[in-house]
Amino acid sequence: MINIFRKHQQGLMVAVTILVIISFVVLYNLPKLDKHGSDSPNNIATVYGRGIGEIEVQRYARKLQLCADLGLFDLLQSLAGASRERMYEDFVWNMIVLEHEADANQVRPTDDEVVEAVKHLEPFQTGGQFDPEKYATFIQDKLSPKGFTEQQLEDVVRDDLKLNKIKAIIGSTVAAAPSELRVAFETQYQKTELSLVRFDLAGIAAGLQISDDDARKAFDLRKDSLKSEEKRQVKLVTFPLPSGDKSLQGKERTEALQKLANRATEFTQAMLVKDADFDAVAAKFNLPVEKTGEFTQAKPDPKIAGNASLVTEAFRISLNDPNSDAIQTDSGFTVFHLEKIIPARPLTFEEASANLKEALKGERARETLNVRSSDIHKKLDDALKAGKSFADAAKELGLKVESFPSFSLAELGDLLKKPEAPAIIQKSMELNVGQVSDLVPVADGGVLVYVDKRQPVSEEQFNKEKTSLTESFTRSKRTMAFREWLRMRRDAAKIEAIKS
Repeated sequence: MINIFRKHQQGLMVAVTILVIISFVVLYNLPKLDKHGSDSPNNIATVYGRGIGEIEVQRYARKLQLCADLGLFDLLQSLAGASRERMYEDFVWNMIVLEHEADANQVRPTDDEVVEAVKHLEPFQTGGQFDPEKYATFIQDKLSPKGFTEQQLEDVVRDDLKLNKIKAIIGSTVAAAPSELRVAFETQYQKTELSLVRFDLAGIAAGLQISDDDARKAFDLRKDSLKSEEKRQVKLVTFPLPSGDKSLQGKERTEALQKLANRATEFTQAMLVKDADFDAVAAKFNLPVEKTGEFTQAKPDPKIAGNASLVTEAFRISLNDPNSDAIQTDSGFTVFHLEKIIPARPLTFEEASANLKEALKGERARETLNVRSSDIHKKLDDALKAGKSFADAAKELGLKVESFPSFSLAELGDLLKKPEAPAIIQKSMELNVGQVSDLVPVADGGVLVYVDKRQPVSEEQFNKEKTSLTESFTRSKRTMAFREWLRMRRDAAKIEAIKS
């Protein structure tokens, strides 16, 4: 083991802590791993033709956790990917690829480079300077109890330096061309003017009628999926803040809530005793027991309505495990006991008829909207090709044209507060000036988008923004180049899962 900091900072030990929010449960959600290392026949995968077992996977798992604790977020972002579900898996394989490629290309950070990098880690800084006391406290209070050693810190910092060096090599071949900068600037800053033709789904639906025969046919086809909502009934006790404490803030409120949490936990622990009775335990705690009526998840009882956590918990507990944990609310804590479940059942035609007719009306309205908008789109497109203006073409078809606020991507401002704006803006970016889109679905129906004009950009602003734009655009291109390099190197690693 290379004891770098012992060479340079006498009296200090190096270790790191695991990231609390990432649980080792993830590890055990993988197929059962080999207990004996990468040479066992029970490996979970092969990489570069060699087996990977549990011990090696655990080593990389620790690296992922240490990266977050040490603030090495570029390493995490570069190797863990964007998918939360695949974060662990991607990090392990990408780390193996990174180490392999660094060795192959003789990218080997020196001990001095590691020392300097550790000195600049955020957890060990005070006023922009390395703070030995913070470092020692971090080691003593967080790392040593976890059994980590100096080697983990060295490994993680070396990996971060390897990543930076490889990115620098790849990035040296990437530059932003003037034409690319121009396109990027215009995409961000060019103002666009749009016109819209709107289709009202509710208006179309209002003109439709669904007969009993149509509803009966739909019922026969869908009756297996037409069921009542499950209902539940619960008892509950609450641990509220005293009325005078509801305005508490900061530390005082936290301390008051902690006292309630401790008492609520005592209650839930008492309910774990065999044959414990909810009412009897509540009586021992001098707590009144409330009972809800029968309720559905969509229409919860007034005693718990308005708190999504309470409703979710009421439908999580089961008759086999009827007691909830203590659930925090704005004013304290609540504990449930499940009294009964009224299971979902198939609906009769009479029960399902009204909702089924509304569903059919909505479906047919959407179909009508799609057909009508497609026909209008074709007629507008033909009129535009014939040389007519969009306004004239729409007027001849009896359509009302509305203006969309002028915008640039760099200055969207309050425009994004309109729920339909992102979809309209996205569609407009796919169109040239003078083109009309196909239907863009929005909450109340749909719109056709027409690009009236894109205004010239300011040359003065372009020259002003050119330096920062060059930096950000080059950075983006280098990031994409690294991702493509990593993808190709992963392919070359021939990572193959071993079926259990």
